Amino acid sequence: MPNQFQLLKLLQPMDVLIYNTPFSFKDPSTIFDVAIRLKTWSYDATHTETYIGNGFSAASRNGLGVNTYPLRVNDLSHILRPAVKFDFDAALKWHKSCIGQKYDWKGLLVFTLAVRDGSNNKMYCSEHTHRMAKKGKYFPFGIHADADRTAPMQFEWTPVYDWLM
Repeated sequence: MPNQFQLLKLLQPMDVLIYNTPFSFKDPSTIFDVAIRLKTWSYDATHTETYIGNGFSAASRNGLGVNTYPLRVNDLSHILRPAVKFDFDAALKWHKSCIGQKYDWKGLLVFTLAVRDGSNNKMYCSEHTHRMAKKGKYFPFGIHADADRTAPMQFEWTPVYDWLM
């Protein structure tokens, strides 16, 4: 795993950061990451973020919601880079318009078939990452794919990203 300095040299805007946070008795809040892993049928992806440059990422973090956050190195498991051109300015403009939205816990129930759709004014992590890519005219799952049904691990499956790590 590269350290933070090495990562800053490696990362480019719109790189997708995939995290795999294990449960820890020292940090009981990690139980939410375990729940996400179980509810989205993932074995090695609990969270996604989009790198936007200068040591910051765009994301909807558990319990915090949508914002611009300092780059987090802990539990980073994969870095994926878009394989084709994208409109970063449009993607960043969209992200900034969403800052302050709450985390969409209800939306995670889509994966259990308990609800059909999540909340209209809230987002969970991979939903945000997917929507941000689409706003940048980058379609990791096709033009018509529904971001409300995107799990963190699905970013690992799509061939439109190059694996950096």
